[in-house]
Order: sequence, then structure tokens, then C-alpha cells
Amino acid sequence: MTEERISAAHPLAWLFHANTMRWAHNAEPPPEDAWPMDPRETPGLPLIRFPPSPAPVELEGLLQRRCSCRVFKEAPVAMSTIGAVLRDGYGILATDRDNRLEFPLRPVPSGGGLYPLELTLIARRIEGLAPGVYHYVAEHHGLELVAEADFPKVLLDYLFMGQASLTAAPALLVLSAVWKRTMTKYGDRGYRYMLFEAGHVMQNINLSAARRGLGSCNIGVFFDVELGEVLHLDRDIETPLYACAVGVPATENRMEQRDIG
Repeated sequence: MTEERISAAHPLAWLFHANTMRWAHNAEPPPEDAWPMDPRETPGLPLIRFPPSPAPVELEGLLQRRCSCRVFKEAPVAMSTIGAVLRDGYGILATDRDNRLEFPLRPVPSGGGLYPLELTLIARRIEGLAPGVYHYVAEHHGLELVAEADFPKVLLDYLFMGQASLTAAPALLVLSAVWKRTMTKYGDRGYRYMLFEAGHVMQNINLSAARRGLGSCNIGVFFDVELGEVLHLDRDIETPLYACAVGVPATENRMEQRDIG
């Protein structure tokens, strides 16, 4: 029996998704003068300031250390370290049992506990791991070899639309969504839930990387169809949503890590 295409099963959500995909004809860079806008604030309203509140030292330190790192050393990342980052991002930490049903406990909230996302690793320089595409299997905390390939840098630069500093990282993580898992229950509203969940996962990855002395930078721009093909995804069932470059920062200076200039 053939799976129903996403576009046929959920036309409204697919319309938005497809119209925000990047293709060769709509890949123009954003304007250079698009600076951050001020957050919302109403000066005429009374302002009540929060008193100081102590946070757990480790969490507070991680939040302070996290930044978007765009410059990486050539140094490889240990396989155990990248495994820990994957587990902290979307692994199974434990299981709960309700009568005869077993529920995985993951480090993120998920609409209906349906966990529609998948994590794929594009390994470039991971100790003990050949370069290639690997699917993270949370149930066994391991990797499935999808394709062994040492991708040319020029191909990765193209896939991620010229972000050469990020594609130099030893690891590129890609979050993709299996739409049916969430949309069957929630319909088109479920599209929002998948995006929410992707954000939760990526923040976990950022904090886990920071805890282990790694830098990370989230990537929202890529050629959707071509990246899906490289990851061997069936585009009628599963689509890329979000990506992240992970590696050893080339500098400890946060401003230099950001490489804003």
C-alpha cells in the first residue's frame, strides 16, 4: 500500500511549507541592512522588576556560554561526545509503563507525545566514524549508516546556500519531520507543533554542545529538496526542518566565534 503524499493529506500546511522552501529561483540573500528590531515595550505602562533569583549553577553557566559559533577548528569530535549531544537533543532517557503500553521519555515536550522528528548526522570529522550520513536511532542510542560518503566541501556549501564557515564544522545535524505522526491526530495545526518541537530539540543540542566545550550554530536556510535527497529522505513522507553545525570553536572569544563581521 502506497503512503499518501504529504501534499495530498495536508494541503494547507504543505502550502505554507512549500512556499517557504528554498530553490534556485528564490535563493537571493536577505538585505544587508536588515538589523534586529527593538523588542516590544510600552513606556507608559507600570514596570515591575523581578528580584534576583538564583539559578542552578550548571544551567546558568550553559545559558551564558551558548552562542552561535561560526568558526571551527579542524579538530575532530569524539564519537562519544557527538553521541551525547544527540542523546541530549532527542534521545530516550527512560521509559514509563502504563498497563501494557510503554512510553519513551525524551528531553523535550511533544504534542500528544508523538515525537514526529528524526535526527540525521552528516559526519565529516568524527573520531571512529567514517565520513557519511547517519540516522540516529534513539531506541538503541546508536547510528544507522545511510550512506558512506566524504562529501566535497563545495557540495555542502551549495546545499546550505553558501554558508562556508558552517559547513566546515566536523558535524552537521539535521532535524527532519515525519508529518504523519503528528498530523494524523492534529491535522494542519500539527504543523505548528512540529516546529515548536524542533526548536526545543535544537536548544537542547546547543546547551549540550556548550557543556562539552563545543560550539554550535543553528541553520535555517538550505535547499530543501536537495538536502533531503542527500539524507535519503522520502520527500512525500519526511522533510528537513532545521540544521545545526557542531564542532570545536576556533577561538574562545565569543564575538570572534560569532564572526558577525
